[in-house]
Parts: sequence; C-alpha cells; structure tokens
Amino acid sequence: MSAFVWLQKLGLTGRLNEKDTVFLPASEQIKAWRKANHKMEWGILPDEFDVLEDPPLISPEDRRQGFNGAVLFYGFGDDGSGSADAVLSGKLAWEYACKRRNRKTWQCEYVDFQRPEDIRLRSGAPGRPRGFYWAFLHTGERNIHLTVSQVRKKLETNTGCASEGFQLLAVSHTHFTNLMTARKMPFMALADYDVAPHGFNDFYDAPQLFCSNHVLGLGIGWTMNRKLWPDADKAAYRLGEPQKVTFKNSSSRLHPMHIHGVFFRVLERNGKKAAEPFTRDTVLVGPRESVTIGFVPEHPGIWLTHCHIQEHAEAGMMTTIDVAN
Repeated sequence: MSAFVWLQKLGLTGRLNEKDTVFLPASEQIKAWRKANHKMEWGILPDEFDVLEDPPLISPEDRRQGFNGAVLFYGFGDDGSGSADAVLSGKLAWEYACKRRNRKTWQCEYVDFQRPEDIRLRSGAPGRPRGFYWAFLHTGERNIHLTVSQVRKKLETNTGCASEGFQLLAVSHTHFTNLMTARKMPFMALADYDVAPHGFNDFYDAPQLFCSNHVLGLGIGWTMNRKLWPDADKAAYRLGEPQKVTFKNSSSRLHPMHIHGVFFRVLERNGKKAAEPFTRDTVLVGPRESVTIGFVPEHPGIWLTHCHIQEHAEAGMMTTIDVAN
C-alpha cells in the first residue's frame, strides 16, 4: 500500500481538539463513497464495496513518521500504463464538490480540467491504484516551512496529494472544509499535480484547495511568509519612524511588489548596496532575489501591500501594514 503525505499543517492558526483531528471510521467513509457514487453515477460496482478490506493499522514506525490516519480513495479510469487516471479522479471529485455545495465553490481559471494537457501528475510521482485503496495521511508539520518544490525533492517512498485532496474534502471528510473556514486548518497543496497556468507545456506550479466563508476554492496560491491573504502576517509601524523591509523571492517568477500609502527607496539587492537616488512605490523582485527597501511612514492608516501581478494578488499574495501614532 502506498502512503500519501498530506503536505499542510493542521492547527496552524489554532489548536485542534480531538474531535477536529480524528479521521472518520472506515464504515463512515465507505458510506460517504456509496452516497457520492449513487449521486454522481460514477459506476463503482456494488461488488467493489463488498470486497473492501479493513484499513491497514498504523504501525509505531508510521506514527513516528507523522502518519495519523487512514483514508479511503478511488482511482478512476486508466492512464495507459495500468494505473488510474489521476487527473480524471480529481476532476470527478471536484464536480461532486461543486454539486453538493450548491455553487459555494470557486475555481481559478488557470486550473482547468477541460484542458488535460495543462494539468498532470508530476514527473516522478507514483501512479495511483485503480479502484479503491487506503492511504495513510499526515498533517505535514515537518514541512510547513518548506515550499512545495523543496518538499518534492525530499519525497521518496512517501509522496504528496493529487486526486486524494479533492476526494478527502469532497467525499469522505467534508467537515475539514469547516476547519478551513474557522482558520484551524490552512490551504492544502496538491503537491503531486503539476499545472501549466499559461499553457505551452510550461509546468511550474501546484494547485491548492482552500476554504473561506464556507466557499471551497481551487487555485494556484502565491504566499507571503508562507501564508495566503487574509492570513498573511501583518506589519505595524509608528508614524514617522524610519523602516527597512526585505522582500525575499523564493520562487522562479518575477514579482513587482507594491506598497500603498508609502514611497520608498531601494537600499540593497541581494545584500549589495543599490545606488538609487529616487523614490518609488513598486519594486520588481526577480527570481531568487532579495531586495531591501527603506522608507518613513508619513500617512496613518491601514495600507495594502501586494504583488502587482493581478493573478498573484488574487491568489493570496498580499497583506497590510498599519501605520499609526
């Protein structure tokens, strides 16, 4: 049996109690799958339910690695090599989520199941079994400070979620979306998917699932300090006190960083002094680059700070600074 790692941390913004963290019993998960199969007419045969085995027991070694629950998944279709079609498996679960949540869903235009050439199982990810399978999940506390690309480099026997993320939130453990709305659980990165948001076979990102105000969202997340808006870290400055701020870009994309209500000077690029005699309100931060700026807050208020690429800001890459006496 493969063990699939859920890469995000439960309890990032609040402590979960025992009721929050428990994975549902096998009987409840099977019941949920029967209901989904009936409602969506997926064609899972009764015999497949009847021969389901009990979930595997979590060994002490599994627990030492951080696994704390077994969840039931299903691999639909065939990818041509004997494994399930991971994209189809995710697509069907997402359609179920959209139907049962009565349109309380949101989907980024850059994650489009109707363009299968622009979403795929990442290179090196294990093929998913066809039919029912159990998989161990863990909440990823050890990886919370890493980017998805950094985590992928560490994956060996264990791996990330792909269609499992959709099926977890849409079929077997729908109550987890309430934890997301309550800020007891952050977004879920589907690290075993690759997406090419702009087509042209340019695969460089992983889709994410999140829930805010009970609206389940599917998109590509851009974070600040590993957090999406509105949960990104806020900053507070005193009126008239000089400040230095460093933008560190850990991605392979350009980010024009913009601050409302403030004009600043660029002081350093990658730790080297920058000679710029003029002020600005936006600075372009290149891939793997750090830029240090200096400014004096002159206007009281709460000011938005964000990437000036609209798609990045809409995907969570913004926060605020509070200027007060």
